[in-house]
Amino acid sequence: MTGFGGGISDSGADDPYARFARIRRRHHPPPNEVPGVLPIGRFLGRSDTVVAVLLEVHAYAAGLDFRLTYRGRGRRPTDHPPFVPTVARIAERIGKPVATAPDVAVVLADGSGAHALDASEAFQRMEESTGRSVLIGARGGGGNDQFDASYWLTPNPQTGLTLQFAWPQQQLPATTLALDDQEIVRATAAAVTLWPWDPSDVRERA
Repeated sequence: MTGFGGGISDSGADDPYARFARIRRRHHPPPNEVPGVLPIGRFLGRSDTVVAVLLEVHAYAAGLDFRLTYRGRGRRPTDHPPFVPTVARIAERIGKPVATAPDVAVVLADGSGAHALDASEAFQRMEESTGRSVLIGARGGGGNDQFDASYWLTPNPQTGLTLQFAWPQQQLPATTLALDDQEIVRATAAAVTLWPWDPSDVRERA
């Protein structure tokens, strides 16, 4: 698997702790690294009731973490929430309709792309996506009038890329935002590794 650094070897393929460690590094920004930050502050979409903004990109050696915020015009608690819940089982439990999710994707400089997958789908497709770019998200939280979301792209391409966004259910049409390769490289170079990442820490805490 490219772009993830040391710490996991093929010899640990049957070790459940090693597999957990590989999944964690594939699906989450590394805990032993402080990212470089690329400030953006660009609107991806805006209607009379819903706004989507790309605030910044956190650059790690292993990937890019896109930080978006969604804001909805004030609604009563009994109104249909624009953002949450997006998970069907949660919506059923609290008696709310399922809110639709925006369509977020990344196109790399070589023309290849990655569409956002939720964590469970990314887990199921982990083996088949080895060596490919994967966009995992959204993770985050909020309420019925705001939601802060994170989308994790791995591995870090360290090239220019285009973020694609659309949310037709909220009247936000398709739009694109190009990010410069030099800005991404500079932000990645500013990341600081705090200490070596050691999968044995997982065993010690288990």
